[in-house]
Amino acid sequence: MFECKSRALLPVTCLLVASACGGGGGSAPAATPPIATTPPPPPPTSIDLTSDTGDYIGAGQSYSYTQADAVITVTVSDAQVSIQVAGNESWSADFILPNTYTQFEVGTYTNLARYPVHDPAVGGLSWTGEGRGCNTLTGTLTVEEVVYEGMTLVGFDLQFEQYCEGETVALRGDIHWDSDDATAPPGPVVSPPAGLWSPPDGATPVTGNFVYLESDSGDYIGAGQDYSYTSANARITVNSGNAHFSVSIDGDERWNGDFQAMSVIDFVEAGFYDDLQRYPFHNPVKGGLSWSGEGRGCNRLTGWFMVDSVTYNGNTLAAVDLRFEQHCEGGGPALHGAIRWDVDDDTSAPGPVVPAPAGLWEPPEGATPTTSNYVYLESDVGDYIGAGQTNLYTSADAVFTVTSTAAHFKIRVDGDDEWKGSFEGMDSLLRLEVGYYGDLERHPFHNPVKGGLSWTGEGRGCNTLTGWFVVDSVTYDGDILSAVDLRFEQHCEGSGPALKGEIHWDANDTTAAPGPDPTPPAGLWEPLPGITPATGNYIYIESDIGDWVGQGQNYLYTPLDSIITASQPMLGGVQISVHGDELWSGNFEPMNLLTLLEAGYYGDVQQFPTQNPTKAGLNWSGEGRACGAITGWLMVDSVTYSGSTVMAIDLRFEQSCDGVAMLHGEIHWDANDTTAAPGPVLPIPAGLWEPTPGVVPTTGNYVYLESDSGDFIGRGENYLYTQADSTLSFGTQGARLTVTVAGDENWRSDFEGMESIPQLEVGYYGDLQGHPFHNPAKGGLSWSGEGRGCNTLTGWFAVDSVTYDGNILSAIDLRFEQHCDGGPALNGEIHWDASDNTAPAGPVLPIPAGLWAPAPGITPATGNYVYLESDIGDWVGQGANYLYDDNEFSVTAPGAQLDVDVGGAERWSGIFQAMNTLNYLEAGYYGNLQRYPLHNAVIGGLSWTGEGRGCNQLSGWFAIDSVTYNGVILTGIDLRFEQSCDGGPPLNGEMHWRE
Repeated sequence: MFECKSRALLPVTCLLVASACGGGGGSAPAATPPIATTPPPPPPTSIDLTSDTGDYIGAGQSYSYTQADAVITVTVSDAQVSIQVAGNESWSADFILPNTYTQFEVGTYTNLARYPVHDPAVGGLSWTGEGRGCNTLTGTLTVEEVVYEGMTLVGFDLQFEQYCEGETVALRGDIHWDSDDATAPPGPVVSPPAGLWSPPDGATPVTGNFVYLESDSGDYIGAGQDYSYTSANARITVNSGNAHFSVSIDGDERWNGDFQAMSVIDFVEAGFYDDLQRYPFHNPVKGGLSWSGEGRGCNRLTGWFMVDSVTYNGNTLAAVDLRFEQHCEGGGPALHGAIRWDVDDDTSAPGPVVPAPAGLWEPPEGATPTTSNYVYLESDVGDYIGAGQTNLYTSADAVFTVTSTAAHFKIRVDGDDEWKGSFEGMDSLLRLEVGYYGDLERHPFHNPVKGGLSWTGEGRGCNTLTGWFVVDSVTYDGDILSAVDLRFEQHCEGSGPALKGEIHWDANDTTAAPGPDPTPPAGLWEPLPGITPATGNYIYIESDIGDWVGQGQNYLYTPLDSIITASQPMLGGVQISVHGDELWSGNFEPMNLLTLLEAGYYGDVQQFPTQNPTKAGLNWSGEGRACGAITGWLMVDSVTYSGSTVMAIDLRFEQSCDGVAMLHGEIHWDANDTTAAPGPVLPIPAGLWEPTPGVVPTTGNYVYLESDSGDFIGRGENYLYTQADSTLSFGTQGARLTVTVAGDENWRSDFEGMESIPQLEVGYYGDLQGHPFHNPAKGGLSWSGEGRGCNTLTGWFAVDSVTYDGNILSAIDLRFEQHCDGGPALNGEIHWDASDNTAPAGPVLPIPAGLWAPAPGITPATGNYVYLESDIGDWVGQGANYLYDDNEFSVTAPGAQLDVDVGGAERWSGIFQAMNTLNYLEAGYYGNLQRYPLHNAVIGGLSWTGEGRGCNQLSGWFAIDSVTYNGVILTGIDLRFEQSCDGGPPLNGEMHWRE
């Protein structure tokens, strides 16, 4: 037996030669010489995959690809080859040699891990596809042959195998690649198979564009129905580009189709395209197709299409005749289709029916006014939109907003109810015309060649609808709609009950709603005598039992205890804001015919801003409470303006939330009222908290905190911070002082004086709430930190002394007390003087004796290294020891920080940060450290993490035994460290590095 093997790069011709043997005593006829045969050479580029049973990636199958049936893309970068396969399946592969190689070389490479998380010194590989990939893998790569032209890789033979997740089943591959391989896939079959599906005789029009669909019983897409569309009953749109064209149908149904030829041709050609998959997830060398619509599409499909004829005008598709068949999810039932399209087809849909059919609905005689614009609605019992009601709206009690473009008319009704109506003519019209528009669906999801309609409102609308409208008359001024009379009927969700309506609108109608009544009704609510102040601005609120907003309480606010403002954020109306122990806001809006509030009575008032615009609106809300719906009235007893700016107002109002109980209010406000809240109390009351003698330093800046047991913020502890152990920051803005403490703990506080003073003054600030939600007429405070803060608080602060240099705070002594949610107290004292220059100490020298160091002989005598020693139970180091040489780690030193990155068999990252008073690292001991970057900045911090492990909290130290710089560039360092995660066993380390 003669066996011949050849590589793809160099085809080999093998000849089999036979010899004849003669026997004694006779002669045999001469043997016929065998005919020399030349077996076809293997393709220069091919990929063969074999997957063991149980292999996740290949799913136990075998696969074979050449450039005749797949797009094979090879990318080379130094010693890495990447391969993409786009065929009946899609694959992606990477093969990278060890980082000591600069190009692909012959050899066998073992112990490979998954690219790109492999060890660079070993190399890696990865074969993935069809949505499948290994989390971890081991593998082998054998490069049998490589061909370079100069520095360019032009061919190779390789084999590989990979094992996912430590399994014993493999995916194996044999890959041959030649950059000169000119193999190309075939184009469409010119002579199609006999018996391809065609539409039945008479099913399609003789002339004009059409799309015909025929769906088998059980076909998911077409739902077993037949559909026929022409330019007279649907919008048929075709778009093309290169060897692809798409078809969209916008008719009583909506469909989209895509037809993609094979990648080897530039334009769609006549012929048969078979063995297709779903576009755009198809095999590019075969082509693809997809027909979907009505919310239905295939996940996977098989099929074909047949281009019977096709015409291009330059690069633009001009005409096509096509048939297709598709099967969803490998199923038997088919969807068939035939398409004929010519760009020159000028068929269009008919316009509205004139005259309109007799007997269509119209309002009863006398139900609508003889003059003025109106909208009349009549809803059958069971109609969801109109709720079985009959409603009439005119320009005297509602606002009509009309817009019109082309053959579209839209009207909005803003009255006691809100409605929107849309009426769309067929897309063949340039504007609405008199006539009947029937067989309509919901706008804007209607058939565009028929038109559509939609009437919605009060939060109700149809999901689907059927109906009609009639334009009885319509007038345009140029292109602008100026008048229309229209009737309509719609049925939601195919139901019987109807909503019917008639619209009469003329742009010249001048009917308007009435203004406020100058003669108010007798007996309107007003406060009892003596309840409100005789002079000065005030807000008085009186809430009935059961009222949601006022909670059945009465409230009185004046400038002595609250900030009261009046503004005009909305056109014509006035907004009143109260910022006191409670927060309130009131809006009072006149009817739309007024530009400003006027004196008078406004009745039948609804909730601003959703009120009927022809009537007034109001809304009083606050403390997180507001009405869902409001009824009420407002009475403007007097109002004064300077131009359009309100200067003074006297107003009473009544509102009922959802018709339950009443809230009344009276407002007296004058811009010229100069009453202001008092400043801090002097002298400071005796008996306020202060620190026990000797607890705080006699000199230097400090912050002292004393927390009662049960206090949420301070947790029952006492804290003292100075500039020797913490960063104390002080900032002011007006009468506000902000203090931040960055030490072993982190705190932030705000002390805000009353709005009436420009700067903090000596004195007592009492009855305070939490800043910034405090009463600005009194001031506020807040002390928070360590992730803890009050939801609500009460408290006080006292400024014992304060000095400013101009507007700049230069010194302050302050005490405070706060209670979170009515609980135990947190007290504090602050002493700060800008002239205090106390600073924290640097690292300790000499370094304390007895600190951890590696045992003799464990670390190299020469060369750079990182050594780690982890105790049993240490989370980060897992109780192991590690040693890395110069090639496995890198060092950077920004300022007084050292960053170490280790990229050996394990990956680690270390950060060593000196105290913030240093510009560069210095030799010495850095102790009492916390986790970087959550450390105390004046002490320093550290963090050693890796392999997905790090401390939540840590304590530790590092010691720099020696350090050298060349200017600002670190040139050498010897460092030891120790860290304990969450109080557990330590991880120690030593580093020796020279540039």
